[in-house]
Amino acid sequence: MSLELNNYHELWESKKARLTILKQLPLYVLPKLTALIQESGYISISPKGLTKTVWLMVNEKVREMGGFWVPSGGYNHWSIPLSWTR
Repeated sequence: MSLELNNYHELWESKKARLTILKQLPLYVLPKLTALIQESGYISISPKGLTKTVWLMVNEKVREMGGFWVPSGGYNHWSIPLSWTR
C-alpha cells in the first residue's frame, strides 16, 4: 500500500513540476510543445513546428530556468532540471 501511495505522490509532484515549467511559457506556444518527465530528474520539452522567432523566445525562457537545448538525431529537445521547480 505505501508503495502505491509513494508512486502516486511522485506522479503528483512530477505533474506539478511540469505545470510549473509550462506556466513560464506563453499559452500560444503550448500546443506546439510536448513535455515529458525523464527519470533522470529532467523535464524534456520537444518543439513541433515553431518559427525561428518563437523558438528563440522559448530557448531564452528555458535557459532562464537552467535548461539547455539537446540536439540529437531524431529527438531534438530542451531539458530543464526538475530541481528548478522546487
